[in-house]
Amino acid sequence: MAGLAQTEVGMFLGEISSRIASATSTLLRQAFSGVGEYAQRAKTFVSSLGARIQAKLAAGGAVLASVGRGGLQALGYLWNAPNTAVGIAYGLAGMTVGAAASVVAGATRVLTLGRFGAFEWYGGSISLGNNALQFVDNPLQLSAITLGNTIIYSRRAGFDPWSPRFFGNLGIEEMQHTFQGQVLGPLYLPSHMALGTASTLWNGEWHGAINVLETGPHAPSPRPWP
Repeated sequence: MAGLAQTEVGMFLGEISSRIASATSTLLRQAFSGVGEYAQRAKTFVSSLGARIQAKLAAGGAVLASVGRGGLQALGYLWNAPNTAVGIAYGLAGMTVGAAASVVAGATRVLTLGRFGAFEWYGGSISLGNNALQFVDNPLQLSAITLGNTIIYSRRAGFDPWSPRFFGNLGIEEMQHTFQGQVLGPLYLPSHMALGTASTLWNGEWHGAINVLETGPHAPSPRPWP
């Protein structure tokens, strides 16, 4: 009888132990399952937060880049201002001469609003384009010249901003000189005079290879520099 009782007690204790082990295993699985789920949620949240931060940084970088480009452009205009002042004076002088000559010849209207929003004068027209203030049909100019952020075009055929060139038009070529002036500033005119003179002496023309300020603008794909 004593042996039977011991056996029953042993079986009972074994069943209790088995149930405890099973319950413990179940609890542990549920606990680890919950931890894994929360870990996955945390991973997803961190990944989403990182993507949002990256997007914000990219947007902020684009804004800063845009502001930076705008700031550099403004500084370029300011640095080029002495040359631009010379160009405006030259352009207005030519328009004044043309207007005076037209009035003497009997013109009755001196100022009108013409094509592309340009102010047309009996001495030329003024408009904005090609990164410059453009003086078109200027009687004092024989071809086209860029002074700072002004471009002065001749009355001669083939020397207005829309005159075709194999790379586009004359305005695109002259626009490259405005970018040069925004980099060189007050050094632009003396540099261009020196290089143009040297090119005329050695290459036989102003736009020769020595004049690197003309090489890029006259390239098949116009650009400021060679």
